Amino acid sequence: MVISFMKILAERINKKNQKPGLNHYVTYGWRSFDESPEIYITIPESGYKKVIVDKEGYFQDFPGIRRGEWTSCLRGSCDLDEGRVGFRTEFSRKQEGGYQCIWEIQPDGRYWSDQDGYGGNSDSEILLKADLNDKGEFESAFCIYEIDGKLHHE
Repeated sequence: MVISFMKILAERINKKNQKPGLNHYVTYGWRSFDESPEIYITIPESGYKKVIVDKEGYFQDFPGIRRGEWTSCLRGSCDLDEGRVGFRTEFSRKQEGGYQCIWEIQPDGRYWSDQDGYGGNSDSEILLKADLNDKGEFESAFCIYEIDGKLHHE
């Protein structure tokens, strides 16, 4: 009886102290075995919770990708059509509401080099972006955002 009361009380305190929004804003594809890539959005007042990136590192309700000339910069195979987070992915709050997701689909060639600089290649860093609403639902397909630090607009 006391344990169940304490559990209910702890849940109420956690819910009261929980802020609406994302559980965290950055996830990486390559993680240690105990790190979870899961990203979700919560609205505590209503009990709403939506997973955006699942525990396996895949975007949920993946909106697809708008392809263009930038695809000529891709090297090797990527899990683009499956929506798998293989590298850094960041979420930021937009001033007008909602979120923007920046998804790194290919790191620059230095990513592959060792501590002495050997093993790197000439790959371009490629970032895609997509917009989400306040409920964590995608409002657009992913499109090109940045290649090697240069912003692109479609």
